[in-house]
Amino acid sequence: MQKLFLIAITLLLISNYSPAQDIHSLKLKTAVTIDGSPDEWPQPFNYYNGETKLQYRIANDSSNIYVCFKVTDEPAQMKMMRAGINVWLDPKGKKKETTGINFPMKQDHTSSIETPHSQTEGHGQIPGQTYQKHDFRNFKARATAQQITMKVQGFTGVSDQVTGIKNDFGILAAFNWDSLDILCIEYQIPIALVLQHRLSAADTLKPIGIGFVVNATDASSSWGGEHQGNWGGNRNADESSEMNGSMNAGMNNGMNGGINNRTGGMNRDGQGVGMGGGEAYRSNNGGGNYSEMAQEHKVWSKLILNAN
Repeated sequence: MQKLFLIAITLLLISNYSPAQDIHSLKLKTAVTIDGSPDEWPQPFNYYNGETKLQYRIANDSSNIYVCFKVTDEPAQMKMMRAGINVWLDPKGKKKETTGINFPMKQDHTSSIETPHSQTEGHGQIPGQTYQKHDFRNFKARATAQQITMKVQGFTGVSDQVTGIKNDFGILAAFNWDSLDILCIEYQIPIALVLQHRLSAADTLKPIGIGFVVNATDASSSWGGEHQGNWGGNRNADESSEMNGSMNAGMNNGMNGGINNRTGGMNRDGQGVGMGGGEAYRSNNGGGNYSEMAQEHKVWSKLILNAN
């Protein structure tokens, strides 16, 4: 019995914390515009984390660090817009959560960013609710209208505050969806505000810590109550071909998932994942489980800046 308890604790720790690794920052050929579009970034994205469903790349020039996320999984997108994401930078290469950005910001339970759900089902028929495409369009519109600020803290010469996603500090953020409803989130972070000096050759020899935290939703938020259970349900007929096309991948991921269906690409943080594990999750049947929404996930890595 004691052995089973220890195994359960170990699995729980593994599920909430991804191992640190070295990320070599890119030197992009095209200047980055923080607009929520990944057009300037090489494809496919070469880092992926199965717990957060984040595909990501990181780059820098002589002035800024740039981070770009792509998220294909719709329940994961809604969790991020509802609960928020923190991006942390530790110049000493550790995992200290003192300098960073909170964007998207966590929305309280009175906000209208909610799980899309059909209004046509009978009372209490959550397990059989039908996903309506227009619901997701409404969700995106509400998120775009509400997520216009970010919280910054710990930066040199900048007071901790909530500020606009475009500001005079040069700390920028933006998000958008493409025609396939893939979410892209971009960040620009001035290097001098993190390191307390301009980038030098010596800084490329000392990795800094970078962490991504997808926050947990509140039990009192609109994810709870009547929305507990699977978000997906049954999709409209106009989306059925997409669901059938990735059913096998989604089922395989679910079978291999460990705790709370938390797979989504077993090649975690591997090269060339791109549209692999994330796309399989795009139409799976476990991503919207409330127990998953109510958990925090952290990804910490060591970032090696390029010299430019």
